[in-house]
Amino acid sequence: MREYVSELNQETPAAVPPVSAFVVERRVPAMSSGDVAMLIAGLEEACKRLRGRGRPVRRLMSVHLQSQERVLCLFEASTRDDVRAANEIAQAPFASIDPAVRL
Repeated sequence: MREYVSELNQETPAAVPPVSAFVVERRVPAMSSGDVAMLIAGLEEACKRLRGRGRPVRRLMSVHLQSQERVLCLFEASTRDDVRAANEIAQAPFASIDPAVRL
């Protein structure tokens, strides 16, 4: 398995714990693109708040699968709990949070 290298690790290598990638899946029935954009803005703010508290978590990208009524978000964080906290702070319900391997 190839080691995941993050820009979070490159910012302040001694102060930032190693991070891993996580995929968050959420079901979003009847959610418009505007609603998804608001959801993403909330996640960005939540991640920023957590980083301010010393918890390295960042949303890297999101994909809205409209025909499947799902949104997939890729995060990097030290722990799954940090990703969960970001989603809870943003009040963004999710179906799952799973570790991801960057290929």
